Order: sequence, then structure tokens, then C-alpha cells
Amino acid sequence: MDSAFGWLLLVFVAALPLGWQLLEMRRAARAKGRPAPEHAEVPREGLALFYFHSPLCGPCRRMTPEMRAWAEEDERVRVIDIGIKADLARAFGVRVTPTVVIVRDGRIDAVLLGARTRARLEQSCR
Repeated sequence: MDSAFGWLLLVFVAALPLGWQLLEMRRAARAKGRPAPEHAEVPREGLALFYFHSPLCGPCRRMTPEMRAWAEEDERVRVIDIGIKADLARAFGVRVTPTVVIVRDGRIDAVLLGARTRARLEQSCR
């Protein structure tokens, strides 16, 4: 009996992160087409890419230098530390990092969860 309970507990604990990830992916898909939040940093016209990260996030540490360099080259790219600008992260509903939100003409065009290369993000902006 203890063995069966142990296996059941192990399966539950292993499935929990997968379930969480699936829920977040579903939330991200539903955000597409919705109006972007009213915030001073969110433009109502044109394209903007918001990269939300956390200093404690492993994938973010690899992705952030590339995103910072891109932000220096392109004013439409914004690098947001969720610990510093938590209000903006909350406004977009960001709950995991890294998250990229692409806003086009005041509407959410895409929400991308997980690490991405600049090349892949540039394709998503077209």
C-alpha cells in the first residue's frame, strides 16, 4: 500500500509543473487580440515588444544580454525586470519568465513564453 501511494504521489508531483505550464500557455493564447493594458509605457500605435525577465531566472540570464543589446538598437523593444516594474508585469498578466509580449496598434499580437532567440522574435514581429 505504501508503495502505491508513493508512486501516485510521485506522478502527481511530476505532473504538476506540466499542468501549470499548459495553463500558462492557454492564458497566453487567449490574450492574443485583446487590448493592451492602459499604461504609460504601452504605445497605442505601431509595434512594441516587451521582454519580461527576472534576475533569478536561468533562461532569462542567457536571453537578457541579447535583448538589452536589441533594445539599445530599437526603441520599440523594452526590457522589463518584473521585480522593478511589477505594475507593468501585472498589467500584462505576466506570471512566468521569460515572457515576451508583442503589442501592435494597441492590441496584444502575441504572448510568447520561454526563451527565444532574437531571430525568432524578429520573425514574430513581422
